[in-house]
Parts: sequence; C-alpha cells; structure tokens
Amino acid sequence: MMNLLSETSGGIEKVSFSAQDVRNVIRDIRRRVFDSGDAECGLVFLRDLQKQSDGNFFYRMDVDEENRVRGLVWVDPHSLNAYKNFGDVMDFEVEAVDNKPPITIITDQDIALSNVIAEVMPNTNHTYYTWHISSKFPEKLSTLYTQYSEFKTDFNTCIYKSLSPTEFGGRWEDLKEKYDLENHNWLNDMYAIRR
Repeated sequence: MMNLLSETSGGIEKVSFSAQDVRNVIRDIRRRVFDSGDAECGLVFLRDLQKQSDGNFFYRMDVDEENRVRGLVWVDPHSLNAYKNFGDVMDFEVEAVDNKPPITIITDQDIALSNVIAEVMPNTNHTYYTWHISSKFPEKLSTLYTQYSEFKTDFNTCIYKSLSPTEFGGRWEDLKEKYDLENHNWLNDMYAIRR
C-alpha cells in the first residue's frame, strides 16, 4: 500500500503518514473493537469517532439474519479527504465517498469482476496487480526458464525496466523473436491486456 501511495503521490516524502502509522491505527482499532469481546463496545467507539469528526468519519456494518457482524468498513477523515482530492486508488466502498467513482481500480485478473467494473464504472481505469500476474510466472514460464538460461533476465528487463510503452514494445518484439514466443498463448493473452 505504501509503495503504491508513494508512486502515485510523487514520492514517499509526499505521503503524509508512514506504514507504522497505519499499523498503529489498525492496532488501536483492533484493541478497542475486538479485544473488548463486545461488538457493541466497538460500535459505540465507531459512533464516537463519527461524532468527533463532524461526520467526516464513515463506517458501515453488515449483519446477517441473526444480527451477527458479517462485514465492517470504516474510512477516516484523512482518507476521505485524500480520496475526494485525488481519487487515484480505491480500496473501500464507493458509497463512503459520496458515490464518486474512482479514477483507478487495481484488482486480480477476475474476468467477472472486470466485466462488472467496466459496466458499473465505465470511466474508471481498471488495471491488474502486477504481483498477481508475476506470481504466475514460475508456472506459466517454467519451460522457458528451463530451456533458456537468459530468458528470465531478458523477460524481467522487458517487464520491469521499460520506461515507456515504446521501449517496452521494442523489448517485447526482441523477446518474441529471440525465444520464439509467437505461439505462447499465456504471454500473448497478457500482451493483449498490457494497457
């Protein structure tokens, strides 16, 4: 999360909180909500936070038929303000931010989710987690890794060190030619959705 915020903000020094700050807030909320053993105590805490923030703290709870907590989301005033001003990344319920659709959504490669995002938020950039795609490299590219000792280095240079679409395109064409990738279905599918 911090790396993404750093990249989208123009540097870690422009993010107004640290990873430790995030961990501290989560720790404090967990202590007050979950360590009490009483969900009602946690709800009182969330209501108090909302009152203290003049309505700038958002929370929503989802309960099942037996009134048991099924889901809980909260957004602090700083996050609400950052989203309203920048809207670069969504990691919480859109309803919490006056139904303003995000500029970008990052997900795994779930086709059904991709279709829903395209339909519900057509003006939102939808991109895939690099980590999710790269976690498939060992499985999908194992034959190439085994067959060609330089493939992994060349592939990683193309994927991670290309600084422009033009540079990436040139490196991709070189890879295809050098390693005969014209018929590699998975790589061709990934290339087709590269944007």
